[in-house]
Amino acid sequence: MGVYEEMSFLRRLSVSAPAVVSAEVDTAALQPEAILPKLVEARDVLASLEQSPDTLFFQYPHWMIA
Repeated sequence: MGVYEEMSFLRRLSVSAPAVVSAEVDTAALQPEAILPKLVEARDVLASLEQSPDTLFFQYPHWMIA
């Protein structure tokens, strides 16, 4: 997946207090073959982070991490 495809998939990042980062994504921008790699990527990122809603918390769309 190239930069253009990533930009069309990720619509917006929002930060809310105290430090919650959430993403708005456009699932229609993903090609069917890109869905599984995107799920793996999201889960790998979350598994590698030490996060807390009080310090830094990345909130992915539920379908990506369920």
